[in-house]
Amino acid sequence: MLNHKAPIIFEDGKQTRDFVNVKDIARANLAALKWKGEGQLVLNVGTGRALSVLQVVGSVIEGLSGKEQPQVTGNFRVGDIRHCYSDARKAKEVLGFQAKVRFEDGIREFLDWAQEEEGVLDLAEKCLGELKSKGLVK
Repeated sequence: MLNHKAPIIFEDGKQTRDFVNVKDIARANLAALKWKGEGQLVLNVGTGRALSVLQVVGSVIEGLSGKEQPQVTGNFRVGDIRHCYSDARKAKEVLGFQAKVRFEDGIREFLDWAQEEEGVLDLAEKCLGELKSKGLVK
C-alpha cells in the first residue's frame, strides 16, 4: 500500500487471525525465561481476539489515509486455515502473561514506523506469480 497499490486479499477476507504485538511476544518470552517450574510447557501467546483480514486492511487504509481498496480475489492458498487465534488462558495461569498492547495502538505505531522507512521494491506480483506457478493458489 505504501507503493499505492491495492492489497491482495485471499478468500473473502473474513478469515481471522490473532494479531499480537511484538512487544507482548517479548514480554511472554521473558516471562518464560523466568519461569521456575519443571519440565517443558507449550503455551499459546496472543490476545485471544480474532480480527478479520478485512478489519486489519481497513485499519491500514485508514492509518495511511489510503484510497486503494483491497482486491479480494476469492482464491485460496493451499494449507491456509480459515480461523486462527489463541487461547492464552494457560499462559496467564502459568506465566502471569496477558497481552497488553491493543491492536489499534500497535497498528498505529507500526504504520508510523513504516511511513518513515525508505521505499522498497514491490514484489507482490512476483510473489503471487510464484504461488500460482507452484500450484499453491486455488
